[in-house]
Amino acid sequence: QEKSRIPFSLSVINIDDIEASSSMNILTLLNDRVPGLFINERNTIGSGAGDGSAGNISIRGISGTPNTNILVLIDGQPQFMGIFGHPFADSYLTSDIEKVEVIRGPASVLYGSNAFGGAINFITRKQKEDKLSAGAKLSYGSFNTKEITLSTGIKKDNYNFLVTFNNASTDGYRDNADDQFKTTSGYMNAGLVLNPNFRLSLDGNISDSKFYDPGTEAAPMRGSFYKYLRTRGALSLINTFENIEGAFKLYLNYGHNTFFDGWDSKDYTGGLTFYQGIKFSANTIVTAGIDYKKYGGKGTNTILPFVLKGLNEDHWIDETEFYLLAEQIINDKLILNAGYRLTGNSVYGSEHTPEAGFSYIIDQNSVVKGSVGKAFRSPTVTDLYLFPVSNADLKPEHLWNYELSYSRSLFEKRISLEVTGFYCEGDNMIQTVASIQGVPPQKINTGSFINKGVEFQGNAAITAGLNVSLNYSYLNTSTAQKAAPEHQVNLHGSYNISRYHFSVDIKKINGLYSDIVNKIKTDFTRIDAKFGYDFTKWFTAYIKAENLLDEKYQIDYGYPVMPASVFVGVDLKY
Repeated sequence: QEKSRIPFSLSVINIDDIEASSSMNILTLLNDRVPGLFINERNTIGSGAGDGSAGNISIRGISGTPNTNILVLIDGQPQFMGIFGHPFADSYLTSDIEKVEVIRGPASVLYGSNAFGGAINFITRKQKEDKLSAGAKLSYGSFNTKEITLSTGIKKDNYNFLVTFNNASTDGYRDNADDQFKTTSGYMNAGLVLNPNFRLSLDGNISDSKFYDPGTEAAPMRGSFYKYLRTRGALSLINTFENIEGAFKLYLNYGHNTFFDGWDSKDYTGGLTFYQGIKFSANTIVTAGIDYKKYGGKGTNTILPFVLKGLNEDHWIDETEFYLLAEQIINDKLILNAGYRLTGNSVYGSEHTPEAGFSYIIDQNSVVKGSVGKAFRSPTVTDLYLFPVSNADLKPEHLWNYELSYSRSLFEKRISLEVTGFYCEGDNMIQTVASIQGVPPQKINTGSFINKGVEFQGNAAITAGLNVSLNYSYLNTSTAQKAAPEHQVNLHGSYNISRYHFSVDIKKINGLYSDIVNKIKTDFTRIDAKFGYDFTKWFTAYIKAENLLDEKYQIDYGYPVMPASVFVGVDLKY
């Protein structure tokens, strides 16, 4: 649907922005283009997972450690590690994605658990041109950082096929500690048009990554590796009729994780999605759906004592969900939306998630939108069963969100502006409570918070080749939270003339906690720049500089960010 008809705060990254990016990981691009979103990048490339890593995603100050409160999806299917409950940031690559939709704010009515603070939906890339195509991207730069991407695809008659391969590695920039990272991944998508109303899609990917936690500057470490093997597969049957459209999708994720401290785990997340949208009239659309997923796995440890709680056992959670969404247009001006989701969880029982919103089209250039809704996060396998602090009696975390926005376009839509105000109130938060009167530390539902703020985003096509985008967010939190800057400004400018391509990204951060315990905040300004030249229509070379001013700052206290760095690369297309 058109963005103006959707009451949620939505940011969309399209294929042109993705193609123009020289970053292998899509999250790097999102970090600069979405207001209110912050990712604690720390390494040259790669993020890893867990407390010793970067890649933690925060929207409006809501994330988790590690992140379990922002849901990542691929084509609408949830992506998280079955035991730990959080996504693996290094699996999401620009070569595999053609569009990104980011819902800034709770989205549980659409996607269920974990969409507590927002949702990021990656829409996979497909071969769309009716021909055989091939491409390669190669880059080399500071700290012996190497990246290679290869792709080929074909579309003919009723079928299409695309496959990509990625490999990246770096020695890291910490001289006194191990800071290496390497990853290899592959992606495949195949599609078949059965008839004008039905088509099949099969896609999947595999990634094998290894990163090292270098430790803080005060306590550097060597040999602290984390190895992640992640695989994903999905089969979809999509139907499209004049007044009915929907899909039936099956998906399965698998992971095998091995760490330096003896940890070894295998986890799974699988399920199905079925939905149908019915257009009863030009003004009324109703969508009904069923989601089912089963997730879990088993963790072992060959070094730590086996008395640790929950190890060497299989743990599984089932969730069955029913949802209904409705849209009603009144007088071609007012669009009302309402939704309800009922979740049945095998551990804690049921959860109810309502939401309602509106869009009022003032004129063809101005829209006012508002929404109110509830979100939740189910406790993970780790929360419930693993390690001494786990608690099998935990209940879901809850959040109510209220927001209002105004958007306007100017000068024949060459300039677009949007401002959003929001208020989030969370309770029943799962926190570890220190030991009291001989009772050991344990996770319980006790915490609460209030996050409120303002977001602004603007885009301007100044000339045929000059484009500028600016986003700003102000965040006020009732409790100190990591990856939640008080003020964040992102400015992106690009200029394309003839065969020349220039771009610059400026990020300004104020009031970011790098250490919550000691209440240490950091401010910084970062500038990245890129220059490219098209030698032919199929061959482009570029040079880019990151942290151009060599700013010294720490997002995670004790971990200095990458110093000024230079990378060169080529982009080949056929």
